[in-house]
Amino acid sequence: MADGTIPCKYRHGILDAVSAHALVVLRLLFWHESTHVMLRHWKLDLPNWQPKGEAPVRIALLADLHPTSWGAVTRCRKAVAMALEQKPDLALIAGDFELIEKYSGGVQEALQPLLKVLPVFACLGNHDYIPEKARRGRMKMSEEDKLATAAALRRRLESWGLRILVNEKISCQVRERELEVVGLGDWWQDDMKPALCMDAATDGPHDKLVLLLSHNPDTSRLLLPYAWDVQFSGHAHGGQLKLPFCECYPFAPLDDKRLARPGLHEIAPGRFLCETSGVGGFLGIRINSPPDVTILDIS
Repeated sequence: MADGTIPCKYRHGILDAVSAHALVVLRLLFWHESTHVMLRHWKLDLPNWQPKGEAPVRIALLADLHPTSWGAVTRCRKAVAMALEQKPDLALIAGDFELIEKYSGGVQEALQPLLKVLPVFACLGNHDYIPEKARRGRMKMSEEDKLATAAALRRRLESWGLRILVNEKISCQVRERELEVVGLGDWWQDDMKPALCMDAATDGPHDKLVLLLSHNPDTSRLLLPYAWDVQFSGHAHGGQLKLPFCECYPFAPLDDKRLARPGLHEIAPGRFLCETSGVGGFLGIRINSPPDVTILDIS
């Protein structure tokens, strides 16, 4: 019109076009965030671990595979390839495999390159106690049903070559240095029993590095009475949404949402949590919080 006013029907058309384009842009952003896998590399000098002066132990950490689509399986394959490129000494998987029958063969194939060349230790996560049918139908389950589901998953994963630790510990050697790997059952599923497999914490230097696998990072403070050097966790998916310009994760499923930040957290003097954003995510949505592979060098 002569005065520059846009007639109502045209305004609606412009708003519809802008809204449609905005929706497309948001969908592309969500797709990029959920499919792009980021490599995070951290270095940690543990004051109480001896001996010093040798090459660091390099650990690859994955978690929260959640293979709920073929795209998620492709992301697992990409994460494994990225981890192997870093030439780690061993690999840890901090739970939530959440296998779905349709995609389980793809997940097994994706993990095989890792299993062929490295010792791979894993714990279970909260989703690993719930069978596929129950996840879909919200069925009530007894504690016995959950434990039976976790045990069946464990047998399947171990048939692939993984070493699953549920309230257990195992010793291994990495370049002639003794390590101890401890894996706990899931806290949310009332299966975390550290007294069965962990020693009491002591002060001062020690020659055996203790690596702890516990799916939920909130457990790190609960486990301080026990002996461990570094805890490896996932569960929070980096909050799935991280607010820009700050370390704020409003939707992280944690009591202490600060622990959703991927990376190292000093829980107590000389004792650290290594948190990964994980490979998968709820409904495939991530905003400003991409999936990751974590590499930790410990010296």
